[in-house]
Amino acid sequence: MNVAHLSPFPDFLAFGITMFLTIMLTIGGNESTRFNSIFTVLNISVVIYVVIVGCFAINTHNWNLSYDEVPHEIETPSNPKPKNGGDGGFFPFGISGMMSGAAMCFYGFIGFDAVATTGEEAKDPKRGIPIAISLSLLFVFLAYFSVSGIQTLIYPFWDQNVEAPLPYIFDKVGFPVAKWTTSFGALFGLSTSLLGAMFPLPRILYAMASDGLIYRSLGHVNSRFQTPVLATILSGLFAATLAALFDVKQLAEMMSIGTLMAYSLVAASVLILRYSLESTFDELSPTERSFSVISVDDDGKGLTLQQTVSRMLNFDNNVIPTEKTTNTSLVLISITCKFSISI
Repeated sequence: MNVAHLSPFPDFLAFGITMFLTIMLTIGGNESTRFNSIFTVLNISVVIYVVIVGCFAINTHNWNLSYDEVPHEIETPSNPKPKNGGDGGFFPFGISGMMSGAAMCFYGFIGFDAVATTGEEAKDPKRGIPIAISLSLLFVFLAYFSVSGIQTLIYPFWDQNVEAPLPYIFDKVGFPVAKWTTSFGALFGLSTSLLGAMFPLPRILYAMASDGLIYRSLGHVNSRFQTPVLATILSGLFAATLAALFDVKQLAEMMSIGTLMAYSLVAASVLILRYSLESTFDELSPTERSFSVISVDDDGKGLTLQQTVSRMLNFDNNVIPTEKTTNTSLVLISITCKFSISI
Protein backbone atom coordinates (compact mmCIF):
# COMPACT_ATOMS: atom_id res chain seq x y z
CA MET A 1 0.00 0.00 0.00
CA ASN A 2 3.07 2.22 0.36
CA VAL A 3 1.61 4.22 3.25
CA ALA A 4 3.58 5.01 6.40
CA HIS A 5 2.65 2.92 9.48
CA LEU A 6 0.40 0.64 7.40
CA SER A 7 1.12 -2.91 6.30
CA PRO A 8 2.66 -3.44 2.84
CA PHE A 9 -0.53 -5.30 1.90
CA PRO A 10 -3.90 -5.99 3.58
CA ASP A 11 -3.76 -8.95 5.96
CA PHE A 12 -6.94 -10.87 5.13
CA LEU A 13 -5.95 -13.74 7.44
CA ALA A 14 -5.91 -11.40 10.45
CA PHE A 15 -9.25 -9.97 9.31
CA GLY A 16 -10.75 -13.45 9.03
CA ILE A 17 -9.50 -14.66 12.41
CA THR A 18 -10.81 -11.52 14.12
CA MET A 19 -14.23 -11.86 12.55
CA PHE A 20 -14.34 -15.57 13.47
CA LEU A 21 -13.73 -14.68 17.11
CA THR A 22 -16.34 -11.93 16.81
CA ILE A 23 -18.91 -14.51 15.71
CA MET A 24 -17.96 -16.67 18.70
CA LEU A 25 -18.50 -13.72 21.03
CA THR A 26 -21.83 -13.05 19.37
CA ILE A 27 -23.06 -16.61 19.85
CA GLY A 28 -22.65 -16.41 23.61
CA GLY A 29 -20.37 -16.13 26.61
CA ASN A 30 -20.30 -19.86 27.40
CA GLU A 31 -18.97 -20.84 23.97
CA SER A 32 -16.35 -18.09 23.88
CA THR A 33 -15.30 -18.87 27.46
CA ARG A 34 -14.88 -22.55 26.60
CA PHE A 35 -12.78 -21.65 23.54
CA ASN A 36 -10.72 -19.22 25.61
CA SER A 37 -10.12 -21.79 28.34
CA ILE A 38 -8.87 -24.42 25.88
CA PHE A 39 -6.51 -22.03 24.13
CA THR A 40 -5.31 -20.59 27.45
CA VAL A 41 -4.32 -24.08 28.61
CA LEU A 42 -2.48 -24.66 25.32
CA ASN A 43 -0.80 -21.27 25.62
CA ILE A 44 0.39 -21.95 29.16
CA SER A 45 1.64 -25.36 28.04
CA VAL A 46 3.75 -23.70 25.33
CA VAL A 47 5.17 -21.24 27.88
CA ILE A 48 6.16 -24.12 30.17
CA TYR A 49 7.63 -25.97 27.18
CA VAL A 50 9.71 -22.92 26.22
CA VAL A 51 11.07 -22.56 29.74
CA ILE A 52 11.98 -26.25 30.07
CA VAL A 53 13.58 -26.56 26.62
CA GLY A 54 15.31 -23.20 26.97
CA CYS A 55 17.03 -24.33 30.16
CA PHE A 56 19.16 -26.68 28.03
CA ALA A 57 20.55 -23.78 25.96
CA ILE A 58 21.21 -21.16 28.64
CA ASN A 59 24.38 -19.10 28.40
CA THR A 60 24.72 -16.69 31.35
CA HIS A 61 27.31 -14.67 29.44
CA ASN A 62 24.43 -13.16 27.43
CA TRP A 63 23.54 -11.17 30.56
CA ASN A 64 27.12 -9.97 31.00
CA LEU A 65 28.09 -8.75 27.52
CA SER A 66 30.64 -5.96 27.56
CA TYR A 67 30.28 -2.69 25.67
CA ASP A 68 32.61 -3.90 22.93
CA GLU A 69 30.62 -7.11 22.39
CA VAL A 70 27.39 -5.35 21.39
CA PRO A 71 26.81 -3.39 18.15
CA HIS A 72 26.39 0.37 17.96
CA GLU A 73 25.11 0.91 14.44
CA ILE A 74 23.82 4.22 13.11
CA GLU A 75 20.64 4.61 11.11
CA THR A 76 21.37 5.28 7.45
CA PRO A 77 19.36 4.94 4.21
CA SER A 78 21.09 1.61 3.60
CA ASN A 79 20.56 0.50 7.21
CA PRO A 80 17.09 1.73 8.24
CA LYS A 81 16.87 -0.67 11.22
CA PRO A 82 20.22 -0.44 13.00
CA LYS A 83 21.11 -2.75 15.89
CA ASN A 84 22.10 -1.06 19.11
CA GLY A 85 23.17 -2.95 22.22
CA GLY A 86 23.36 0.05 24.52
CA ASP A 87 25.99 -0.26 27.24
CA GLY A 88 25.83 -4.05 27.39
CA GLY A 89 25.56 -5.96 30.65
CA PHE A 90 22.37 -6.80 32.52
CA PHE A 91 20.88 -3.27 32.32
CA PRO A 92 22.01 -2.13 28.86
CA PHE A 93 19.60 0.77 28.27
CA GLY A 94 19.24 2.13 31.79
CA ILE A 95 16.09 3.48 33.43
CA SER A 96 14.74 5.08 30.24
CA GLY A 97 15.06 1.81 28.34
CA MET A 98 13.33 -0.10 31.12
CA MET A 99 10.43 2.38 31.23
CA SER A 100 10.10 2.30 27.44
CA GLY A 101 10.02 -1.50 27.42
CA ALA A 102 7.48 -1.61 30.25
CA ALA A 103 5.20 0.79 28.39
CA MET A 104 5.49 -1.32 25.23
CA CYS A 105 4.61 -4.51 27.13
CA PHE A 106 1.66 -3.06 29.01
CA TYR A 107 -0.73 -4.90 26.70
CA GLY A 108 0.07 -7.98 28.82
CA PHE A 109 -2.29 -6.56 31.46
CA ILE A 110 -5.15 -5.82 29.08
CA GLY A 111 -7.15 -8.78 30.38
CA PHE A 112 -7.94 -7.08 33.68
CA ASP A 113 -10.65 -4.95 32.12
CA ALA A 114 -12.29 -8.20 30.98
CA VAL A 115 -12.48 -9.27 34.63
CA ALA A 116 -14.05 -5.97 35.65
CA THR A 117 -16.50 -5.57 32.77
CA THR A 118 -17.88 -9.09 33.18
CA GLY A 119 -18.60 -8.64 36.88
CA GLU A 120 -22.35 -8.61 36.26
CA GLU A 121 -22.09 -12.08 34.73
CA ALA A 122 -20.18 -13.59 37.68
CA LYS A 123 -22.01 -15.74 40.25
CA ASP A 124 -20.14 -14.26 43.23
CA PRO A 125 -18.36 -11.09 42.00
CA LYS A 126 -17.41 -9.90 45.48
CA ARG A 127 -15.27 -13.00 45.98
CA GLY A 128 -14.49 -14.00 42.41
CA ILE A 129 -13.27 -10.69 40.93
CA PRO A 130 -10.48 -10.04 43.50
CA ILE A 131 -9.29 -13.64 43.17
CA ALA A 132 -9.38 -13.45 39.35
CA ILE A 133 -7.40 -10.20 39.28
CA SER A 134 -4.79 -11.45 41.76
CA LEU A 135 -4.27 -14.77 39.98
CA SER A 136 -4.18 -13.10 36.57
CA LEU A 137 -1.52 -10.68 37.77
CA LEU A 138 0.53 -13.55 39.17
CA PHE A 139 0.31 -15.66 36.01
CA VAL A 140 1.07 -12.71 33.73
CA PHE A 141 4.16 -11.87 35.76
CA LEU A 142 5.40 -15.47 35.82
CA ALA A 143 4.82 -15.94 32.09
CA TYR A 144 6.53 -12.71 31.00
CA PHE A 145 9.37 -13.04 33.50
CA SER A 146 10.11 -16.66 32.60
CA VAL A 147 9.93 -16.31 28.82
CA SER A 148 11.87 -13.03 28.64
CA GLY A 149 14.52 -14.38 31.00
CA ILE A 150 14.98 -17.61 29.04
CA GLN A 151 14.87 -15.74 25.74
CA THR A 152 17.69 -13.34 26.62
CA LEU A 153 19.76 -16.06 28.29
CA ILE A 154 19.62 -18.25 25.20
CA TYR A 155 20.54 -15.59 22.66
CA PRO A 156 21.98 -12.03 22.87
CA PHE A 157 19.30 -9.43 23.46
CA TRP A 158 20.46 -7.12 20.69
CA ASP A 159 19.96 -9.75 17.95
CA GLN A 160 16.37 -10.73 18.76
CA ASN A 161 13.80 -10.93 15.98
CA VAL A 162 11.00 -8.55 16.93
CA GLU A 163 8.27 -10.17 14.81
CA ALA A 164 8.89 -13.80 15.96
CA PRO A 165 11.60 -13.91 18.65
CA LEU A 166 11.14 -17.42 20.06
CA PRO A 167 11.13 -19.36 16.74
CA TYR A 168 14.09 -17.22 15.65
CA ILE A 169 16.30 -17.95 18.67
CA PHE A 170 15.43 -21.66 18.75
CA ASP A 171 16.40 -21.83 15.07
CA LYS A 172 19.69 -20.08 15.85
CA VAL A 173 20.61 -22.49 18.66
CA GLY A 174 19.67 -25.55 16.61
CA PHE A 175 16.32 -26.59 18.16
CA PRO A 176 14.05 -27.08 15.08
CA VAL A 177 11.29 -28.92 16.98
CA ALA A 178 11.06 -26.09 19.52
CA LYS A 179 11.02 -23.61 16.64
CA TRP A 180 7.90 -25.08 15.07
CA THR A 181 6.24 -25.77 18.41
CA THR A 182 6.53 -22.13 19.45
CA SER A 183 5.36 -21.01 16.01
CA PHE A 184 2.11 -22.93 16.38
CA GLY A 185 1.91 -21.94 20.03
CA ALA A 186 1.98 -18.29 18.99
CA LEU A 187 -1.36 -18.83 17.23
CA PHE A 188 -2.87 -20.07 20.50
CA GLY A 189 -1.48 -17.11 22.39
CA LEU A 190 -2.62 -14.55 19.82
CA SER A 191 -6.10 -16.07 19.66
CA THR A 192 -6.43 -16.02 23.44
CA SER A 193 -5.16 -12.44 23.69
CA LEU A 194 -7.41 -11.30 20.88
CA LEU A 195 -10.49 -12.91 22.41
CA GLY A 196 -9.68 -11.43 25.80
CA ALA A 197 -9.17 -7.99 24.28
CA MET A 198 -12.41 -8.10 22.27
CA PHE A 199 -14.60 -9.52 25.03
CA PRO A 200 -14.98 -6.36 27.22
CA LEU A 201 -15.70 -3.77 24.49
CA PRO A 202 -19.27 -4.90 23.64
CA ARG A 203 -20.06 -4.94 27.37
CA ILE A 204 -18.74 -1.40 27.73
CA LEU A 205 -20.82 -0.26 24.74
CA TYR A 206 -23.83 -2.01 26.27
CA ALA A 207 -23.37 -0.20 29.59
CA MET A 208 -22.93 3.17 27.87
CA ALA A 209 -25.98 2.57 25.67
CA SER A 210 -28.07 1.58 28.70
CA ASP A 211 -27.11 4.89 30.36
CA GLY A 212 -28.04 6.83 27.24
CA LEU A 213 -24.47 7.98 26.51
CA ILE A 214 -24.50 6.44 23.01
CA TYR A 215 -27.16 5.00 20.68
CA ARG A 216 -29.49 2.75 22.67
CA SER A 217 -29.60 0.24 19.81
CA LEU A 218 -26.05 -0.76 20.76
CA GLY A 219 -27.39 -1.90 24.14
CA HIS A 220 -30.03 -4.24 22.71
CA VAL A 221 -29.50 -7.81 23.96
CA ASN A 222 -30.45 -10.59 21.56
CA SER A 223 -33.13 -12.84 23.08
CA ARG A 224 -31.55 -15.99 21.65
CA PHE A 225 -27.84 -15.46 22.30
CA GLN A 226 -28.21 -13.17 25.34
CA THR A 227 -25.44 -10.89 24.03
CA PRO A 228 -25.36 -7.33 22.59
CA VAL A 229 -25.08 -8.54 18.99
CA LEU A 230 -24.86 -5.17 17.23
CA ALA A 231 -22.23 -3.83 19.64
CA THR A 232 -20.21 -7.03 19.31
CA ILE A 233 -20.28 -7.05 15.50
CA LEU A 234 -19.38 -3.36 15.17
CA SER A 235 -16.50 -3.59 17.64
CA GLY A 236 -15.23 -6.79 15.96
CA LEU A 237 -15.44 -5.24 12.50
CA PHE A 238 -13.50 -2.21 13.72
CA ALA A 239 -10.80 -4.41 15.29
CA ALA A 240 -10.60 -6.61 12.17
CA THR A 241 -10.14 -3.57 9.92
CA LEU A 242 -7.30 -2.26 12.09
CA ALA A 243 -5.65 -5.71 12.13
CA ALA A 244 -5.85 -5.94 8.35
CA LEU A 245 -4.48 -2.49 7.55
CA PHE A 246 -1.97 -1.47 10.24
CA ASP A 247 1.57 -2.65 10.85
CA VAL A 248 1.92 -5.02 13.81
CA LYS A 249 4.40 -2.77 15.61
CA GLN A 250 2.11 0.24 15.31
CA LEU A 251 -0.84 -1.76 16.63
CA ALA A 252 1.21 -3.01 19.59
CA GLU A 253 2.29 0.54 20.47
CA MET A 254 -1.24 1.92 20.20
CA MET A 255 -2.67 -0.89 22.31
CA SER A 256 0.02 -0.61 24.98
CA ILE A 257 -0.11 3.16 25.35
CA GLY A 258 -3.91 3.15 25.15
CA THR A 259 -4.15 0.50 27.86
CA LEU A 260 -1.69 2.36 30.08
CA MET A 261 -3.65 5.60 29.70
CA ALA A 262 -7.01 3.90 30.31
CA TYR A 263 -5.81 2.12 33.45
CA SER A 264 -4.25 5.32 34.77
CA LEU A 265 -7.53 7.19 34.30
CA VAL A 266 -9.45 4.37 35.98
CA ALA A 267 -7.07 4.40 38.95
CA ALA A 268 -7.49 8.16 39.34
CA SER A 269 -11.27 7.84 39.03
CA VAL A 270 -11.38 5.15 41.71
CA LEU A 271 -9.47 7.40 44.11
CA ILE A 272 -11.87 10.26 43.48
CA LEU A 273 -15.02 8.14 43.80
CA ARG A 274 -13.83 6.16 46.81
CA TYR A 275 -12.23 8.83 48.97
CA SER A 276 -13.87 12.14 47.97
CA LEU A 277 -16.85 13.91 49.48
CA GLU A 278 -18.74 15.58 46.63
CA SER A 279 -19.67 18.64 48.65
CA THR A 280 -16.16 19.01 50.06
CA PHE A 281 -14.62 18.61 46.61
CA ASP A 282 -16.80 21.35 45.12
CA GLU A 283 -16.17 23.78 47.97
CA LEU A 284 -12.38 23.51 47.95
CA SER A 285 -10.47 26.41 46.48
CA PRO A 286 -7.33 25.84 44.36
CA THR A 287 -5.19 26.92 47.31
CA GLU A 288 -6.90 24.47 49.66
CA ARG A 289 -6.24 21.64 47.20
CA SER A 290 -2.48 22.06 47.55
CA PHE A 291 -0.17 19.67 49.39
CA SER A 292 -0.31 21.84 52.53
CA VAL A 293 -3.91 20.78 53.20
CA ILE A 294 -2.92 17.24 54.13
CA SER A 295 0.12 18.45 56.03
CA VAL A 296 -1.84 20.03 58.90
CA ASP A 297 -4.07 18.47 61.54
CA ASP A 298 -7.54 19.55 62.61
CA ASP A 299 -6.11 22.33 64.81
CA GLY A 300 -4.03 23.78 61.97
CA LYS A 301 -0.75 22.52 63.42
CA GLY A 302 1.90 21.03 61.19
CA LEU A 303 2.22 17.26 60.91
CA THR A 304 5.43 15.31 61.12
CA LEU A 305 6.67 13.38 58.10
CA GLN A 306 5.51 10.12 59.68
CA GLN A 307 2.02 11.50 60.29
CA THR A 308 1.81 12.84 56.74
CA VAL A 309 2.81 9.50 55.21
CA SER A 310 0.37 7.73 57.55
CA ARG A 311 -2.45 9.94 56.30
CA MET A 312 -1.48 9.46 52.64
CA LEU A 313 -1.41 5.64 53.00
CA ASN A 314 -4.56 5.58 55.18
CA PHE A 315 -2.93 3.79 58.08
CA ASP A 316 -5.85 5.05 60.19
CA ASN A 317 -8.15 2.70 58.21
CA ASN A 318 -10.72 5.36 57.37
CA VAL A 319 -13.66 3.62 55.66
CA ILE A 320 -15.88 6.68 55.21
CA PRO A 321 -14.80 9.57 52.93
CA THR A 322 -13.87 12.71 54.83
CA GLU A 323 -12.34 16.06 54.01
CA LYS A 324 -8.92 14.59 54.81
CA THR A 325 -9.32 11.70 52.38
CA THR A 326 -10.62 14.11 49.74
CA ASN A 327 -7.56 16.30 49.99
CA THR A 328 -5.23 13.30 50.14
CA SER A 329 -6.68 11.73 46.97
CA LEU A 330 -6.35 15.03 45.08
CA VAL A 331 -2.74 15.41 46.15
CA LEU A 332 -1.82 11.85 45.20
CA ILE A 333 -3.40 12.25 41.75
CA SER A 334 -1.56 15.56 41.24
CA ILE A 335 1.78 14.01 42.23
CA THR A 336 1.22 11.06 39.90
CA CYS A 337 0.29 13.30 36.96
CA LYS A 338 3.34 15.54 37.46
CA PHE A 339 5.62 12.51 37.79
CA SER A 340 4.21 10.95 34.61
CA ILE A 341 4.63 14.19 32.64
CA SER A 342 8.20 14.61 33.85
CA ILE A 343 9.08 11.07 32.71
